[in-house]
Amino acid sequence: MHQLLFHLGALVTTALPLPADDLLVVQAEAAQPSVVAAPPPEAAAVSAEGTESLSSFRAGDLVAAASNLSALPDGLSAGAPKHAQGVIAYYRGDRSAAARLFNEAAGLDSAYAPPVAALIRLRLAEGDTSGARSLFEQRLSASGNAASIEATGLLIDLAQGQSEEVISKARKLLLRDEKNLDAYFAMAAANVSMGRVELARYICDQAISRDAGRPDFYFLKAKIELAAGSQNQARTFLRRVIELDPYHPEARNNLGVLSMRTRDFEGAIEHLEAASKVDQNSAAVWNNLGSAYKGAQRYDDAKTAFDKAIQLAPAEPMSYYNLGLLYFDAEFGGLDKIARMDKAAELFNAFLAKASTGPAVERATKFAKDATQLSKTERELKAQAEEKKRLKAEAPPEEPPAEDTETPIEEPPATEEPAP
Repeated sequence: MHQLLFHLGALVTTALPLPADDLLVVQAEAAQPSVVAAPPPEAAAVSAEGTESLSSFRAGDLVAAASNLSALPDGLSAGAPKHAQGVIAYYRGDRSAAARLFNEAAGLDSAYAPPVAALIRLRLAEGDTSGARSLFEQRLSASGNAASIEATGLLIDLAQGQSEEVISKARKLLLRDEKNLDAYFAMAAANVSMGRVELARYICDQAISRDAGRPDFYFLKAKIELAAGSQNQARTFLRRVIELDPYHPEARNNLGVLSMRTRDFEGAIEHLEAASKVDQNSAAVWNNLGSAYKGAQRYDDAKTAFDKAIQLAPAEPMSYYNLGLLYFDAEFGGLDKIARMDKAAELFNAFLAKASTGPAVERATKFAKDATQLSKTERELKAQAEEKKRLKAEAPPEEPPAEDTETPIEEPPATEEPAP
């Protein structure tokens, strides 16, 4: 039987443990892999070969995917169609509609985990941990303590960094339900956070052998490979993620950063623009997109992206640093050099006011001084040129030289002497 299941993965945080210097790309700009506050929903298929809705989804046609949901095959949870509609609403940028549809899906089947996980993750993305916990407890009670719903609570424990507790709870859950892939994922993610990457790899591989259609396990494997410095292998897993879920913003964000590291700015723009359409409120995505635009010499677009990052996260220092570099390095927007250097100095100083430590602080200090000095020099040169122009305009006109009216005396031609 062909089945279609739009599933929320169990990722909670995907910040990679890379050295700080490794995050500085394109003239020390901070290209940040996987720093989205809380991952958005993912879509996965379970024996979905031949399903029109899934095919449309993977082809990037959300409208067609939504219209085909009415033709879902039998055998799915009663909440599956509503949940699928919620995922599509999320990817179309309507989080309010997505939350409403997830709630409806959860109400149709109290033991159906994906919409509950979706609602929890939306609360976590908003920083509402207590709200996420309250929702989980309500849904767990309504389900009669179903193992499927109990596994969604591991998302909250992961978000709070309770790795040991997650592993203990996941083991107990697997004794009750050995096929619970959310428990597998939570255990793998907790082991990654504790540095037990080989065990995490093994758990991911075991889960993939049970269901090769869930993007979250491939994304976690990409995270492991990036942490180990294996960027090519990470790319392979990230590409597999977007084969399964072309809208996955974190995979797109990471592929964008990796593309910048090979100076493939056009490829980076493709991935990061796709990420920004789904995760519109991620300052990290907009910051990375600005860096990609700058690398491609699309300076006005870069400014727009950096401005958006600052608007979304005014306390985040690196957006000011990146925008300062843009004003310092590039001619754009019809600004003269004085205006650009003044703005660059202002932005570098804003960065320094927010970032007391880090590898970019020393550089920003130097850039701020250089921008201030360049602005001063340009002003002096401009003042000198204007003064010279003024003096020239005020000086009396020079009299033309008198014409020479005397007739020149012609020398007589030389006389040739006869040869002897």
